[in-house]
Amino acid sequence: MLFNCLPFIFQELVLRDNKLTKIPDAGIFKGLLVFDVSFNEISSLTGVSKVSSKLEELYVSKNEVAKMEELEHFHALEILELGSNRLRVRFQSKLHVTPGDCMLCGKLVSLVSE
Repeated sequence: MLFNCLPFIFQELVLRDNKLTKIPDAGIFKGLLVFDVSFNEISSLTGVSKVSSKLEELYVSKNEVAKMEELEHFHALEILELGSNRLRVRFQSKLHVTPGDCMLCGKLVSLVSE
């Protein structure tokens, strides 16, 4: 009986520094609130959409990610850490967006530098 509840018990999954090359399938963990795959060799966020939509914190720092994708369903997301990847942010002046702010998952977020 306890085994059937395990996917709902785990709230935090930390897979830091494991030489992962892709986002592991964490879809079984329905109650996941924190997912950390920092300090790996991940080149794409493909597969992150399988992570629980209840996710509040996503850490993908120090990888090789070049594009933000599959993040639309994270409506509860409070922390998204993507520092030290291959991401580039381009601002178009006609959008009237200041370099410190952007929209992500329908929320206004601030971009900060380390």
